[in-house]
Amino acid sequence: MQPYLRKAICLLCGFIIIILFQQIPALSHFYANHIYPLIRTAMNGFSSFFPFSLYDLFIVGAIVGVIIGIVCLFFRTTRKKSFFALVFGLGWVYIAFYALWGINYFAPDFMTRNQLTPVAYDSAQFRAFLSEYTDLLNQSYTVVPQYKAAQLDSLIRAAEQPVRAQFNFPALPASATVKPMLFGTLYASMGIRGYYGPFFAESHVNPRFLPHERPAVTAHELGHLAGITSEAEANLYAYLITTRSENAGVRFSGYYSILPYVLANAYKNLPEPAYRQFIERIDPQIIALYRQSREHWQALYSERLGNIQDWLYEAYLKGNNIPSGQANYSEVVGLLIAIRNTRLTL
Repeated sequence: MQPYLRKAICLLCGFIIIILFQQIPALSHFYANHIYPLIRTAMNGFSSFFPFSLYDLFIVGAIVGVIIGIVCLFFRTTRKKSFFALVFGLGWVYIAFYALWGINYFAPDFMTRNQLTPVAYDSAQFRAFLSEYTDLLNQSYTVVPQYKAAQLDSLIRAAEQPVRAQFNFPALPASATVKPMLFGTLYASMGIRGYYGPFFAESHVNPRFLPHERPAVTAHELGHLAGITSEAEANLYAYLITTRSENAGVRFSGYYSILPYVLANAYKNLPEPAYRQFIERIDPQIIALYRQSREHWQALYSERLGNIQDWLYEAYLKGNNIPSGQANYSEVVGLLIAIRNTRLTL
């Protein structure tokens, strides 16, 4: 058997296995509950020995490898070898992504795990949520210090276990921590503020974050490490953990973290006078922080790079069982209202 044919058969078998896990709910559920916890523990335990991002280095290496492979395609002596190397390399990266984390996209979601029923939009319920949320946000306001990474990891870990038990979230490995991106300014220019690197089970936050943003984003990215793929669920996970923290700064960051999504939902669903009244109820110091954040990230943002990244990420999410794409982030409000309707807690 030709070496290329043997490699192609192995690659095809890998694709078939991934597709089966994606399409059969029992398999994706088994993966999320029994296979992924072993993977994240082993991979995160290894990567935690390195204080820098292995995944960022992997991305650089992959880009260099792809460029070299494409260049070699133009030379007759290396054309065939380079073509198959690119195809097999990209194919195995695709398989590894799903094997190491991506199958979680097809596992039961938060509503299913907690036996909650989605409810249609109801004006009275939404306004009641807004009123309650605004009070909690205003009451929680405090000046947030610049936490050290280890301190923040510890504070989030302290509040994680009871939330996980109550809302059936997956557990974090003992070695869980968040690393700074190696190329924070470049990522910020594309609108990337945090991400999860599945090949080494690493959660990342952008070092350009302002102090009041960092705790909730840290919890959000740790949620991805735990196995949460939906951005709305990761936002919910971060909100529930940080707002239960005994630390005032972490607590405020949690309430503040969903403010952009609450504002977007309010603008969409409320008449303009009611929307203005809602804005006026928010502490002016919090509004000032919100404007500061927008100006901070806008100054770092490149519209050209950001548009490319938005298009790619939108396609990525829609191709991975998130039909709403990047609008999924804002769906955290619907999850909170569903929880509120069960009279559990916000």
